[in-house]
Amino acid sequence: MLIEKSNKTLKLFRKIINQDGELSLLFLIILPVTMLILFSFFANAQVDRDELDFIRACQNELDLTLADYDRQLWNEFGLWGTDINKLNQNNEFISKSYMGSSNYMPYVYDTNIEMKHDLSDNQQFKKQILRHMSYRAPALLIDEIIDRYSNYSNLNNNLSLVSTNNLGSELVDPEKIQKNPENYLGDISELDVEIPKQESSDDETESQELTEEEQNELSSKAMELLGDKISEAKSLLIPVYESSGTDIPANPLDPNSISTITSHLDSILVNNETPVLDSVLISEYLFNYYTMHCSQLELNTGKKTLVTPDGRKHQTLIDAGRKHEIEQIVFNEDDPEKAYKTAKNYISGICFSYHLIDCMTDQVKQNIYFAEAIVLSGAIALASLGGVVIDPEPLSYLFMLIDVCIKTHRDVKQVISGKMINLKFSDIDIKLNYKDFMRMFLLTKSEDALLEGMTRIREKTIPKQFAVSFVLSGNFENKEISMHRSFSDYRDSE
Repeated sequence: MLIEKSNKTLKLFRKIINQDGELSLLFLIILPVTMLILFSFFANAQVDRDELDFIRACQNELDLTLADYDRQLWNEFGLWGTDINKLNQNNEFISKSYMGSSNYMPYVYDTNIEMKHDLSDNQQFKKQILRHMSYRAPALLIDEIIDRYSNYSNLNNNLSLVSTNNLGSELVDPEKIQKNPENYLGDISELDVEIPKQESSDDETESQELTEEEQNELSSKAMELLGDKISEAKSLLIPVYESSGTDIPANPLDPNSISTITSHLDSILVNNETPVLDSVLISEYLFNYYTMHCSQLELNTGKKTLVTPDGRKHQTLIDAGRKHEIEQIVFNEDDPEKAYKTAKNYISGICFSYHLIDCMTDQVKQNIYFAEAIVLSGAIALASLGGVVIDPEPLSYLFMLIDVCIKTHRDVKQVISGKMINLKFSDIDIKLNYKDFMRMFLLTKSEDALLEGMTRIREKTIPKQFAVSFVLSGNFENKEISMHRSFSDYRDSE
């Protein structure tokens, strides 16, 4: 019996030894495969992480390119652009991002930034102008309209007619005197103020105390008045929603509802191409960032010094060498002096034509010219003892031309000095200054010609080529990527 138990124990021990060998053999086969799979997962994860870091580095490189915009271009003309010579100067950023202090990099990679759109392209230039002037132009135009059509010249005269002697040493407030008559230093009897009778303090305290019913009544009336005002405000806002093309909300005074109006206004001013509005914005950009002969203009409120939207005087730009830029753009002339002379000749032609037509159609002036011609003809005949007799009618035309030339010279002199001249058509008086004549001349220029002229003058001031849109092409371990960045957030309406 004992021998049988020992045999069974020995068999069990041998069986355990055999199973351990099989498990060891199993682990020897499976473990390398498992480790190989884990290492491959780790290697792939490392590559994916490095690839993601490469993409992030490329994005940062584009952001650095945008941040490296030309400061002079922004200061002088309010435009965004990066010098094309600086497009790939941040390529070392990617190498430093990977390699750090070591010089070992197991991956093959490459990046290159190229210009997609140039600022000299008319469409790109126009987009930047529309974006830049979409909010500035309305404010500038309103300011100009106020300066032009507000007339405060008689304000001082009207104020001087008010005699301060009748007001006394200080202004009198009747309500304050009624409440505190003892504080008035003068004689109350001389004033047309009725002083209420003083009541006892107990009665005053009782009159100031309101019952709960009276307080509730006052509160209900106040809430009713407030409700009427709110209803009135809602009714006033409904036409605004209708004009903006948005749906009328249940509560027009809700801040979220009002924000839809501003969003719609932003889309109209910035993202929609309206030919008339575009022309206004482009012309306002021209007159605010480019110089012309006059740096000061006469308006109804007095002389106004022309400045850029950021506050720089145009005269400072002229002193720096930027002369007659608007004239060069309008008349397509590269020589500033020739451009100004051409503008002066055009102004002279307009003034001469106006005065000539005015004198020819004014019968009173024609009679004066004819009377002067008769006097001159008679004087010549008398001086020559009848030997020379000149018909008065040709002389009347001569007097008319002399008068027209004198008036033209006077008007042109005023215009080029920044003053206003008055042109009368029927019963309408039109006052024009140098800037108004330039606006008229702009009507003869097409939009493309105007943009090309502004680009030409800008390149004379800053002789560089600027990129406003970029494309980054990259390769990482035979994988190609492409990214795009642009300065302008202007969205086409299409």
